[in-house]
Amino acid sequence: MRLRVPAPAALLPLMFLAGCSAKGSPTSPEGGASPKATLSQSTAHFDLEYDATDGSKMPAYESALEDNYERILNDLEVTGLPRVYGRFYSDQASFDAAFSWAAGEKGLVLDVDDFRVVTVPFDPIAPVHEFTHCASLSLDIDAYQVVWLWESVAVWETDAFVPPSSVPCVANGHLPTLERLNQRDPACSVYDLGYTIGEFIVQRWGPSALHDLLAAHGDVRGVLGITVARFEADWHAFLKQRYL
Repeated sequence: MRLRVPAPAALLPLMFLAGCSAKGSPTSPEGGASPKATLSQSTAHFDLEYDATDGSKMPAYESALEDNYERILNDLEVTGLPRVYGRFYSDQASFDAAFSWAAGEKGLVLDVDDFRVVTVPFDPIAPVHEFTHCASLSLDIDAYQVVWLWESVAVWETDAFVPPSSVPCVANGHLPTLERLNQRDPACSVYDLGYTIGEFIVQRWGPSALHDLLAAHGDVRGVLGITVARFEADWHAFLKQRYL
């Protein structure tokens, strides 16, 4: 992985949500209204809107997005992605007011060209994670339904490694199935273990396997030629040998 992060940056694992098929502007009835003054900034590939109070943070967010844009698209073999709109919210309350159905989340994607992020805590990797989801949607518009793959790709691409031994279910000797990861169980979080899934897939089948799995809606047997049970067993063995 070659993640580029402007300093300082806090590499904190965050909860992200995706799954809305339609989008509205931040001031539309679909998206809710924001009472804060907003500013906008365009970069080579992004049109970004943010609360005026976040002006000092935006250079770091812009750099993180642009510095990793080509790498992520190359890694996932994505072409033809449109310009991407990103909306940054300076506090959780503003985000929750705009998206009551996603209250408490730190970010979400609405389409291949639309993501939203809360800027507290300050973390330049947060929009890169969401942008990775945008790229994934360009390969499969329903990619978010396969949670274990959806989040593993974003965690892998943002180099958000968490020591597996620190994950409660792993520490208790219960390595998860993909179905358990799909449930977003905090005790066995895909956000904590997704890096190792991405690493395992790339090391064993090569980087193109991420693209192929996304494009095939997570069809393990069809893409990798093994059953889900065998994939899980081999991933568990990889975890034990490398990290436990």
